[in-house]
Amino acid sequence: MRKMLFRLVRTAAALLLPLVLLSACSERTSSSDGLPALRETYFKIVPSDWMGLISDDTPISRLTIPGTHDTGTYTSHAIDGAGFVKTQNMSISEQLKAGVRFLDIRGRLYRDSIVIHHEDFYLHLNLTDVINDCRAFLKDHPSETILMSLKDEYDHYLPSLTYYHAFLRYHDRDPDLWYLGNSIPLLGDVRGKIVLLRRFGLDPNGEGFIGIWLHMSDTPQVFNRDPRQTLYTEDLYSPGGYFDQGVDEKKRAIRNNITAAQRDSSPDSLYLSFTSATQWKSLSSPLDFANKINPWLMNTLVTNHGPMGIVPMDFVHEKLIFFLINSNFRNSGGYWIVNQEGGINTYGDAGYHGHGVGGDNEAVDLGIKPSGHGYWILSRNGGIHTYGDAGYHGHGVGHDNAAVSLGVTPSGNGYWILSRNGGIHTYGDAKYHGHGVGHDGDAVALGVTPSGKGYWILSRNGGIHTYGDAGYHGHGVGGDNEAVDLGVTPSGNGYWILSRNGGIHTYGDARYHGHGVGGNGQAVSIGVTPSGQGYWILSQNGKISYYGDARFYGEHDGSATAVALGVRK
Repeated sequence: MRKMLFRLVRTAAALLLPLVLLSACSERTSSSDGLPALRETYFKIVPSDWMGLISDDTPISRLTIPGTHDTGTYTSHAIDGAGFVKTQNMSISEQLKAGVRFLDIRGRLYRDSIVIHHEDFYLHLNLTDVINDCRAFLKDHPSETILMSLKDEYDHYLPSLTYYHAFLRYHDRDPDLWYLGNSIPLLGDVRGKIVLLRRFGLDPNGEGFIGIWLHMSDTPQVFNRDPRQTLYTEDLYSPGGYFDQGVDEKKRAIRNNITAAQRDSSPDSLYLSFTSATQWKSLSSPLDFANKINPWLMNTLVTNHGPMGIVPMDFVHEKLIFFLINSNFRNSGGYWIVNQEGGINTYGDAGYHGHGVGGDNEAVDLGIKPSGHGYWILSRNGGIHTYGDAGYHGHGVGHDNAAVSLGVTPSGNGYWILSRNGGIHTYGDAKYHGHGVGHDGDAVALGVTPSGKGYWILSRNGGIHTYGDAGYHGHGVGGDNEAVDLGVTPSGNGYWILSRNGGIHTYGDARYHGHGVGGNGQAVSIGVTPSGQGYWILSQNGKISYYGDARFYGEHDGSATAVALGVRK
């Protein structure tokens, strides 16, 4: 089996870590479902200390805990076991500093020591090395806890002790470092400690029950009968079919277990969802699966909020770990992306209510109902498509040429449609205040004042045309190429102009927080944060760039052309 050749692939882990802007200190409270509720709107999540933001009375089962599968394999080479041994690139210390809080340690009993293995592969570590890394980390970060799964791995070699008694020798060197209880603890009771999740046998003479028992089974297992506490595990480590079918089967298994975790409000339920897999039939290694599963996990699941339980992964990186950490914290943010075909992708707290433009031609813009529970999709021919609680008030651009932008009234009971020639078409409680772009050429975007009693029209050359109570604060995109979108400050006393190359041009009280779309192609839309202290830039390929206090919730995979971004207020 190990004679099979496998291609060598290295993963790139140098990804930028998003940080949320800081208020000086955060008061912790606990919500009724055990999730942390932070009073400050903006706070800083430091991956090495993220548990410090969470209330002491939160059961560890009510968290999303990033983990690593076969944690110690970072010492192995890519060619070991034809590529089937290595599952991590980051060392244990690096994992912990990046926010990992579950370690999957596989220890072989060798004489009377526990040495770290992956099946029969020795990883040149022993349990002392692992404990020392954990101790050093917890000393520097006392707000944190580490869940350590310790598995009896591979054949024993000439021991005089049982595995149980060999472990106790390690424990007894620093007993205060460990939590050996068999029930789910509160976070406050285990800060600065290692929580033992036991995957080895107890003392044959019945001396004592230690640790939370992990039994790797798809059948729920009661591990503590008083109170009754249950483990729900997903560990489909070798899915069926060939590679593509196996990836799909693995995704379904992960999604089902994580969805169950988010729907289960009981503190007595512990969920464990391994995202790792291999497949000998297709010669698909842990890295092959990780290259498919990790991006999907980042874009599909971690944009949701609520406790996912423990999520051990292969080839983790800082960005993926951060998204899992971020799901522990409530927020009132998110966004929708609409593509040219009328498809809707939702991220963060943005809900899905439907999609499509029917028989109309391409979608061009998206309007969000102020309630956050619905939206309008505008098509090029002026068609309006309503979803959720967004009401229909009319459509069309008359004899004008193509529709280009949609503005929603503050009440949500009406909207304006802007046509390319600067024409304004009003529906519902939207009032007419004027139209036109003079000699500036094509109109490209509409911005509505907070009162709803005026609007700005942006032309392709960066010109600004004001109507009603919309104030003039400046115009232009300098040496950048064409203007594509307009973002209005919450006060209505300023605006940002976005240019096609990702340039940001600020006017009035709009502040500059950064610009650019990196290698992500052409910019198409800007979304402003509720505070006005940041913004998102959407690229045509669905990628998101974020600045100021804008948080990243996910991005489109580029399979369809993105045209507009809508922000959940």
